[in-house]
Amino acid sequence: MARLEVALVGRLRVSLDGRELSAREVGTRKARVLLQRLAVARGGDVGVGALADAVWPVEQPASPAENLATLVSRLRSRLGSDVVTGNRSGWRLGRQVEVDLDRGAALLAQAEASQGRGEPALVAAAALGAVAALSGDVLLDEPATVWVEDVRAQVCGWLRRARRLAAAASREAGDPATAVAVATDGLLADPFDEAGARELMLAHRAAGEPARSLVVYEQLRRALADELGTDPAPQTRALHIELLTVGAARSPAAARPDTGAQATAPVGRQLEFRRLRQSWAQAASGEPGLIVVTGEPGIGKTWLCDALAVDARLSGATVLSARCYETERSLFLQPLADALRPHLLRSPPARLREVAGDRAGPLRLLVPELGDVLGPSDVERRSPEAERRLTYEAVATVLHRLAARAPVLLYLDDLHNCGVATLEALHLLARTSVGDRLLVLANVRTAEGAATIRRLEPVADLLSLGPLSTAAVHRLAAQAGHRDLADSIARRTRGHPLSVVEMLRAISAGERGVPATLAAAVEARVGRLPVATQQLVRAASVLGASFEPQTLAGLLGAPMSQVLKGCGDHGGRRGEADGFPGNVRG
Repeated sequence: MARLEVALVGRLRVSLDGRELSAREVGTRKARVLLQRLAVARGGDVGVGALADAVWPVEQPASPAENLATLVSRLRSRLGSDVVTGNRSGWRLGRQVEVDLDRGAALLAQAEASQGRGEPALVAAAALGAVAALSGDVLLDEPATVWVEDVRAQVCGWLRRARRLAAAASREAGDPATAVAVATDGLLADPFDEAGARELMLAHRAAGEPARSLVVYEQLRRALADELGTDPAPQTRALHIELLTVGAARSPAAARPDTGAQATAPVGRQLEFRRLRQSWAQAASGEPGLIVVTGEPGIGKTWLCDALAVDARLSGATVLSARCYETERSLFLQPLADALRPHLLRSPPARLREVAGDRAGPLRLLVPELGDVLGPSDVERRSPEAERRLTYEAVATVLHRLAARAPVLLYLDDLHNCGVATLEALHLLARTSVGDRLLVLANVRTAEGAATIRRLEPVADLLSLGPLSTAAVHRLAAQAGHRDLADSIARRTRGHPLSVVEMLRAISAGERGVPATLAAAVEARVGRLPVATQQLVRAASVLGASFEPQTLAGLLGAPMSQVLKGCGDHGGRRGEADGFPGNVRG
């Protein structure tokens, strides 16, 4: 399905799969007005009367419903069959259409919902994202009709709230310069906004310039007296008196992030998710980090990492993600290229050139498509070692520049499948990203990724996942409506998350025996073992949950030394084939 984006801030901009369309490609003037009117409703039904008033504000045709249906048909032919849904009694924008006002409103809602959690850097990131999305003249090319003025007033209110929140959160996070800039913009837009004026006064004080706070108060006082014949509100006067008596003595320090877990934590992983969120909050405050989540297949690594990525994205952060594939291990920095490519290609040309800067040459080699914007490369050829180093540094520099605008989460799934070059680049990034608002998050299978873990351990924090607790299995079973089977499932799966989830799914679907998906996963793992070990595992599967190695040796007619080696009896649990948890045996 094509990805359609509609931007209403400024002149109408419509992008299809990342390519901005010309006005002619979108449709006639009336078709564009129809698209904008539907976009303003943000997914809600708009009746024929309201649409007709927008498209024909002066004189409507004899059959507006039929004419609207024709315009809808033309939009569908140009932009996709699902761009508009409904019928002649009312129309709405398709669910797949992204509207910039939706993005701004969602970021504002996230910022307001995050207040009071003790994470001002995350609140500031979301609020600043809302400010960026909502700043500008809405529906610039449209005359001041009722529906246009209504949406302009609504966005103006959103922008006022976002600026106040961004200024307050930036100040609390120890970034008074940003607080001053945002609050100044807000007061210029609305000189009578007393709440905004108070935020600017506090921001100047946090920056160590209380005299500027007094100037702001005096300008506000005069404006209110001259234009409205009134005085500042009591809380504004109280702040003025405080500034006169205390001055710059009070300089609020940056609040430390709270480590409390959120409701989005996966079941049974509250402690682990709390640790990830704490690291993310620290990174958003300028303390970068590299976290590697380890564990056996199906233990919930991706589940946990995905939860943090969702949380970060909702907070207004820049989330760059990619998956590592074993067959692409030899491709140079492929996971990092995959992570950066979508974000860079969606960036406006001016912003892309700013981010690339003096690293444009190596960046073109990593993401060749950028050449269309950055122009041809005239990079001086160097030795392979020098080229490699320059590309590593280019990745680090781009991430540094992105993190200067908003906190960045770089999430790499299945890192055990990456090549050595990617590990070298991550190692360098972890050492050199001092002060950046950047968190690198990766997950690694313990067995397959032993070498990866050893390489990154000196610069990474490791988070190892084990089985779920019995209480967590009970919660999952209760959510699936099978509370009475919780003990049996916990006993059979030993808390392995994939086994628990698939068994509950199979029960709900009326399946019997081992779920097909789980059996396939086990077969795939067994298939990657040496042939001799495969034979041991298949023979052991008929002996039950526990057995003596002598029994297995007798069953196979194999020497005891061979059986012991294959079972991993040298320090492992007796009767478990090497590298396999107990829940997949049998």
